Amino acid sequence: MTKDDLKEIHFERVHRIPTHASAGKNTKKKIQPRPIIAKVSFFKDKKFIKSHIKNLPKGEKYGVAHDFPNEVEEIRKTLCPLLKKSETRKEESLLQHRETSH
Repeated sequence: MTKDDLKEIHFERVHRIPTHASAGKNTKKKIQPRPIIAKVSFFKDKKFIKSHIKNLPKGEKYGVAHDFPNEVEEIRKTLCPLLKKSETRKEESLLQHRETSH
């Protein structure tokens, strides 16, 4: 990924998750780096970023993940073990988002 590629990505919003008040300078807790949340304007930009995840340095503390709502995270926690189980059996399986109509 080149600098020119990065200039073409359109971000709507980029911010860090706030720190906890208890993790201040006067505590002995190890302060972890705060995750960065980025919202891209176009799906093609999201696909482009995801296609380059494999190029991140190995062994580093970098990662890219979706920021799902808590409700979706809970559902995924129950479904992911089932997905992995079916994959070990070499069954065809897919975890995908279901559209809901309001």
